[in-house]
Amino acid sequence: MQMLTLPIGVYQANCHIVWDSPQLSTLNAQRSTQTAVVIDPGGQPKDILSALRERDLTVSHILLTHAHFDHILAAPTLQKETGAPVYVHRQDAEDVLHLNPVYALLGGYKPPKDLRTFEDGESIKAGGLTFTVRHMPGHSPGSCCLVCGHSIFSGDVLFRDNVGRVDLPGGNADDMRRTLAGIAGWTGEYLVYPGHGPSTTLTREQAENPYLQPPFRL
Repeated sequence: MQMLTLPIGVYQANCHIVWDSPQLSTLNAQRSTQTAVVIDPGGQPKDILSALRERDLTVSHILLTHAHFDHILAAPTLQKETGAPVYVHRQDAEDVLHLNPVYALLGGYKPPKDLRTFEDGESIKAGGLTFTVRHMPGHSPGSCCLVCGHSIFSGDVLFRDNVGRVDLPGGNADDMRRTLAGIAGWTGEYLVYPGHGPSTTLTREQAENPYLQPPFRL
């Protein structure tokens, strides 16, 4: 798996472009076009499209960890330019279709024409990669982590030394505490790529992030 992270917009939301390791033709050793997934395109669609073109990447899926404006503003443009469908958890779908007008004005936002939903436990295959949806409500009703191999794209659920806020519309502190208790109990070695800020590891956050320690106070 290869990845490029682009911090987007005023809030520097991380847009992750993920693709298979490059394959070389056995006949002529030329680089072939790779299938890519774009996670949380929060704005600057020209920059995202330029990064895709520079790497000869073809987008098959646009995945949203949740429906806050700073993670979705470029999704309609990317869909129009690439033909890739946009996916979000069912409980956040309405917010993608009817984004708060104040936020929509920031990017001339019009809802994506091909919006699909996923559910907890669902697997999405893109080329040689598989993303498994883990529903993690609290920051928003449909917040999710997307797990691909030993990588977790955590959106605004989990950050380095912090977690997502619950005081925005749709946030729920009780849901977030249950989510954090679940993350604290995960086993395995994972790299964590949040929706804002630097990457981290699951074991580091389980050991050092104060919000992942019982009784999971927010």
